[in-house]
Amino acid sequence: NFPLEFRFIETLKSHYAMIGMALVKNDYPLYFDAMNEYGVCMAGLNFVGNAKYRSPTHNKINIAHFELIPYLLGLCKTADEALEKLKEINLTNTQFSEELEVSQLHWLLSDREKSYTLEWTENGGRFYENPYGVLTNNPPFDFHLENPPLGLKIEWHTVPLSTLYHKIYAIATSYINIFFQQKLNFHKTLVKM
Repeated sequence: NFPLEFRFIETLKSHYAMIGMALVKNDYPLYFDAMNEYGVCMAGLNFVGNAKYRSPTHNKINIAHFELIPYLLGLCKTADEALEKLKEINLTNTQFSEELEVSQLHWLLSDREKSYTLEWTENGGRFYENPYGVLTNNPPFDFHLENPPLGLKIEWHTVPLSTLYHKIYAIATSYINIFFQQKLNFHKTLVKM
């Protein structure tokens, strides 16, 4: 078991196994995304201009923003369990090193049953149930909740596929493209152009 060291808490000498994409610096995995042995997965996406982390405090568990993925995936068997753990966390603005700036991120946290979006802004930590199971870079997730992807109210089986493609192309965001792919099960559909 690879020991996971943290800046403000004790090293996790024993934790759930995880695999993911990371930049390894000084023998530490700076995860972009990962999944643990129980199927809980997380991905950090750009949230530039909106992400605001805090200074370390005495009344919560201080976790640096770059430690969030290994901390939660190392300890939690479900997304709901991770959500409970998040209530105890103060996500800090601690730099990993002088050569790496503080990453401005928000995260998608998912398991087989649920997905959540995790955001820390000037208003503190906010954790949204994510009914789409999709997250992209900016804007904040509450924008997506207030402005569902175009086509959410479309009668899916009555609209020609070419019309849907045109709408998707016009919108031009990965968030909405992924939403449409999930909604229409494109991975099961063969489309001849």
